[in-house]
Amino acid sequence: NAEVWLMGDEVIRNGLVALRSMSNPNVRDDPDTYGGSFWTNPNCFLPSRPNDYCGVHSNSGVLNFWFYLLTVGGSGTNDINNSYNVSGIGITKAAKIAFRTETIYLSSFSGFYDARRGSITAATDLYGENSQEVKSVTDAWHAVGVGNAFTGTVSKYCSSKGENSDSQYIDFVSFGGMENSSSSDGGYKDYSAKIAKVILEKTSKLLISAGFAGSSNKVQWVVWIDYNQDGTFSNKEKVVSRASSKSSNLKFDITVPKKAKLGLTKMRVAMKLKSKPKTCESFSHGEVEDYTVNITSADSNNATITNTGISAFYDNEEVDLFIYPNPAADFIKINTKFSPERTTYKVVNILGSVLKTGNLTPTIDISDLNTGLYLLELNNGQKIVTKKLIKR
Repeated sequence: NAEVWLMGDEVIRNGLVALRSMSNPNVRDDPDTYGGSFWTNPNCFLPSRPNDYCGVHSNSGVLNFWFYLLTVGGSGTNDINNSYNVSGIGITKAAKIAFRTETIYLSSFSGFYDARRGSITAATDLYGENSQEVKSVTDAWHAVGVGNAFTGTVSKYCSSKGENSDSQYIDFVSFGGMENSSSSDGGYKDYSAKIAKVILEKTSKLLISAGFAGSSNKVQWVVWIDYNQDGTFSNKEKVVSRASSKSSNLKFDITVPKKAKLGLTKMRVAMKLKSKPKTCESFSHGEVEDYTVNITSADSNNATITNTGISAFYDNEEVDLFIYPNPAADFIKINTKFSPERTTYKVVNILGSVLKTGNLTPTIDISDLNTGLYLLELNNGQKIVTKKLIKR
């Protein structure tokens, strides 16, 4: 109810109860939109008490309303005429994202756009790339006038996470030419940018190993591959179920079944202390990692991802396109022989969704993309060149 979102609710100021309303900041003359009503220019000439020292307190109404929308959801049009529709994720998840954002990704010099980037990264850390939580965080920022709405494709897969991975964690996964070494990732990590390549009806070696901060303990491993690409992990798609108490590599022969669908799909690796992990659960000790698997036929070209329409998710042989820096965080610079006047560009994710498009410019802003692997495509009307792009 409304009282939950009132701060200082035993204080009466100017005839109104409470100092601040997170659900409706405007009612206390605080802004709910960046640059909207009641907003104070933070770059004002002379900070003073009458102007709230350039809005240092009142402007936090924007962040208050962002957290409110992230928790309970809402729709409408903000003060700068942007329509929005936010799906709430509940106060527990919202609080975890806010806490991780403030303790890891922000400093005393951070601004609103830093908070946007940090919270999207925090949501990705906790719940996975393209999760509903990431979408809601992004859409809530759009609702308060900071950045664009979510443009990706929400993952179909349920979340799973170890609440504590300090003592036991996944430290190595190798499959289909893909290798990944890691330390504790906080209980969950989305490694969808790492792609294993396997062939229908062929056998590939899967290696997994656990890391232990102290003495080793008995852990249970389960690995699923979503062979039918329905967004769930069934018992028939369980390819590993094994207990272990050692840090050495466990080795398994994985044969892709004949009925598996070609193209990109998800592999989930879960390790839980003592008991077997389930596909969609949060458990006390252990870790979960998600990867991408590209299933091809024996006679197919490995550069074709059949279920996305992307003709090549790998670099063209022609040296007609250079990207730097790569990996990049905010902007990439383009060096190409193509004439900018006649060239368009597209940024595509691994599911084939076009996330950015436009006329070619020397610099492209990628700050609104989630961390992961993408494809940059240039088209001058006569020729198409592509290059892998890594957003960090």
